[in-house]
Amino acid sequence: MAKGIKYFTLTNEEESVINALTNEQAGKLLKTIYSSINEVDYQLGDSVVELVLKQLEKVSKKHTKKLEETGLAVSKTLEERREETKKKFYDSIRPYVDQYSVELLREFYEYWTEHGEKDRKVRFEKQSSFSVKRRLDTFYRNSLKFAEKKTDKNVTNISELRRKILN
Repeated sequence: MAKGIKYFTLTNEEESVINALTNEQAGKLLKTIYSSINEVDYQLGDSVVELVLKQLEKVSKKHTKKLEETGLAVSKTLEERREETKKKFYDSIRPYVDQYSVELLREFYEYWTEHGEKDRKVRFEKQSSFSVKRRLDTFYRNSLKFAEKKTDKNVTNISELRRKILN
């Protein structure tokens, strides 16, 4: 089997072939598939499994080609996928540039595209529902609330400071 493949496609079309294998042969087949993905050379030593593997490779290549043609292939790295998602999200908030400040939109973008190092999804993708317009409205209202609290706190501190200086 070719080493260094990114993915291997199995569909229910191959079920009868795989069911014909013994459990031991099926295990060897699975180990071979995974070892090729991890670029490790695995020796089969079973001619039946080798024949099945060659057939599965042909079918997998056919399915993989279809997936790549339709854009459904999982060939992007995690970082490439995140960057593509972030760009789409950025494009989705651009229409609101006349309605909200650039700073607020930047903060909104940074908040909702946040992710952990190994996360497959950014924050907004983890929500069960997400409307950019509604989330932006809420983000804006919350920013006003927090701005008022910050301002009140600063005024209180300045007032107290004046009292201390004048007394």
